[in-house]
Amino acid sequence: MTYSSEFENKKLVIFIILAFSKGQIVVWIVNLNCCKTMLLTDFEYLDNSDNAFKRKISLQIKRLRRQNQVTQEKFYSDTNINIARLESGKIDIRIETLRKVCYYFDVSLSGFFRGIY
Repeated sequence: MTYSSEFENKKLVIFIILAFSKGQIVVWIVNLNCCKTMLLTDFEYLDNSDNAFKRKISLQIKRLRRQNQVTQEKFYSDTNINIARLESGKIDIRIETLRKVCYYFDVSLSGFFRGIY
């Protein structure tokens, strides 16, 4: 796979090479402009993308709360869920908890994730 994109008016060419080695996916990201190569195993790649995904989820929860003009204290008293911890993005949210958050703000799970992407 090859990806090319414009970034801050500089041409950035990146090759992403996938290989399978002993049951693991190995990802090489090569930036041809600076001649540096990073080697990421599938677990390192997933860790990096997991953190970004958690951050998107936490920001979406905060966005919903603010759009509905609900304080963290009000949300906690209504649901017994500490939304401040969810909004921090530092914890993993269980699907059961996310479903309750979505129900409280009257949004479907698919609508919640549509707001992220």
